[in-house]
Amino acid sequence: MFYNEKAFIGIVATADSIAYWTSSEVRHAVPNGFGRAMTLRIVNDSNRCSLQASPDGKSWRVLADGIDVSAMNHNELRGFLALRVGLVATGQGAARFDNFSYAKLGR
Repeated sequence: MFYNEKAFIGIVATADSIAYWTSSEVRHAVPNGFGRAMTLRIVNDSNRCSLQASPDGKSWRVLADGIDVSAMNHNELRGFLALRVGLVATGQGAARFDNFSYAKLGR
């Protein structure tokens, strides 16, 4: 989830590790136990986010939970932006983004 370069959270994966940010200033890394293909997701439930990874899109490993993004708004940060999804691919090789969805949680 991206507001600007100073306010974001997210997940990045390589063949060796999964790095995730619980804030723009706090980075964590864990070994990639899923291989080259995996599914990553961010669940934003009432401004509390969960960062998750899965080898098959069915069983999920929670990397971080309860990340508060309520202050990532124009009232706090100015700029009149919105918290939004950002997709990134860097380095050598190829990446594929598919089965992408951005939907309201069912209640």
